[in-house]
Amino acid sequence: MDSTQKFYSDIQKAIKHERAAGAAYNPRTAGQKAAELLSSYCRGLDSLTASIGEYWLKTCIDASSAPDAEPTEESIRRLTAFYAFLQGTVEDTQELTEQDWKELGTIVSCEAEDLPLELLNTLMTMIVDKQALN
Repeated sequence: MDSTQKFYSDIQKAIKHERAAGAAYNPRTAGQKAAELLSSYCRGLDSLTASIGEYWLKTCIDASSAPDAEPTEESIRRLTAFYAFLQGTVEDTQELTEQDWKELGTIVSCEAEDLPLELLNTLMTMIVDKQALN
């Protein structure tokens, strides 16, 4: 199992645990726990992962037409694609939309001065390849 698959599995487990917790299920809380996993998997990128996690919450959880069902498998796959992006694994980012790529371009540009140069180069190369710079 590679790190992307492990991340996906850990999100599923966290959401399953949240749904089984006994208290009234709160999709936003479950989504926040999933977004926090992104930060824990990408240590040292706190501001970047927080921005990406907030974007994911806003576009997947808050904007859902069926919020009580969130995070859905589609939403989990999308968050996993954001993780794959942060790992520089372009082949696992197919769930990301054109708008997601544009938002990633904006977020990475805003966070550029705090990122390690090698990572910044990798992320910007992926963003440019997707023609997503604003």
